[in-house]
Amino acid sequence: MEIKAFIAVLLNMGLNKKATIEMYWSKKLSQETPWFGKMFSRIRFETILKFFHMVDTRNLPKPKQPGYDPCAGFSPLIDYANRMFRHYYTPNQQLSIDESLIGTKKPYSAYIILAQ
Repeated sequence: MEIKAFIAVLLNMGLNKKATIEMYWSKKLSQETPWFGKMFSRIRFETILKFFHMVDTRNLPKPKQPGYDPCAGFSPLIDYANRMFRHYYTPNQQLSIDESLIGTKKPYSAYIILAQ
């Protein structure tokens, strides 16, 4: 059950971007995401995040190295989710994606994308 909650928090972090992990657990009204604290303490979340890997991470680029991808440790999960999204949802011609909602300099491949 804890892994399901962890994945739910990760998905929500992808929807509601904040500058740091700590900000999701902030008590300030302007930054507060109350249900995160109900799911996990920040320390528990970071501990799970540190050890949640679905691939051998020894050969993956480290932070600040070329090719570093923070999602690489659980890329099979992202690949599976993308396959399921494509299987169960086919966007129509009227689909509109506002690129201003994606505030990142990372390549889009690092994130779950519904339609390509």
